Amino acid sequence: MTKLFILSHTEARKRAADAVLKAPEYVTHKRLLELVQYAPETGQFVRRINPRKDGQSRWKAGTVSGSKNADGYVCTQIDGRKYLAHRLAWFYIYGEWPLHQIDHINRIKYDNRIENLREATNKQNSENKRIGESGFIGVSFDSRKRKWRARIMHNHKEIWLGHYENAESAHAAYIDAAKKLFTHSQFVISK
Repeated sequence: MTKLFILSHTEARKRAADAVLKAPEYVTHKRLLELVQYAPETGQFVRRINPRKDGQSRWKAGTVSGSKNADGYVCTQIDGRKYLAHRLAWFYIYGEWPLHQIDHINRIKYDNRIENLREATNKQNSENKRIGESGFIGVSFDSRKRKWRARIMHNHKEIWLGHYENAESAHAAYIDAAKKLFTHSQFVISK
């Protein structure tokens, strides 16, 4: 029989830190500060030094580091290893790797300003979804009934909130449900 262990937040952080320290492929905070400068107001990384001592590198000091990947996130390479820039920004500012995911508050994947980033569990991150065609999250138009419908996902289940005369009323129903269902009210989108 498998035993289930529940870790406190402090213990989980300690284990995550230990795992990072044991993994030699991760850049250290000291090395990161040595190689790049992060601008919290723009979310960009700029190279401080040429990564190779012989100067034969395509990256030069003073150049912006990183490019968008196929998913729309900015990736950058440090000492031969690729990193997601939003996770690297978190590490740069706070000095420790995030335990969970990093959520882009405004839902723009390449906006890596530190004020736009927050640590989130997978569930919390999924609560901050993109806005649909209606201009509101959780709202779509039902062409058969000619009304706006509201739905919300919670714990991998869709919850039907009803049909409404306008998108604003449907969205209000979504917001009410989100405030009741979601674990952290900071992840409830009001627009």
